Amino acid sequence: MIPPGPLFHKPKSIIAAKNILYACIFLAIVSSLVGEFSSGLHNYTSLQGLITSIVTFVVLFIIARNIGLGRKWARTLFLILFILWVLAMPMYATFIFRASLVLGFLLVLQSGLQIMALAFLFNNKSSLWFNGIKESNDKLIKET
Repeated sequence: MIPPGPLFHKPKSIIAAKNILYACIFLAIVSSLVGEFSSGLHNYTSLQGLITSIVTFVVLFIIARNIGLGRKWARTLFLILFILWVLAMPMYATFIFRASLVLGFLLVLQSGLQIMALAFLFNNKSSLWFNGIKESNDKLIKET
């Protein structure tokens, strides 16, 4: 039996967005490994590169997990991080394409998937679901 409440009745767009975000995390890991083993693109030659990559993967995982739990702040944080990523992309995109066509393809694929996830997260049904989660949480707080 599925419990009542919006948390247990997610729209397909939320499920799709969450799965796309997990796929983006996987692609980021693959990109890091390909970059490590490509000539001239060593991310993990320093401890700082390794720590930065791990922190990035963990933050993305936490965001994806919290989006699935109906937390609006996670959706907003993902949008902000995506905007910052797009603003920073021109600085390194040409270098990545010159260094490795595979990494360039993975970068474009990740960008496209993240745009799709944002479209799913901010469509009307998803917004109504996020608002329903907030309302049900507010109702539970008032009852206790």
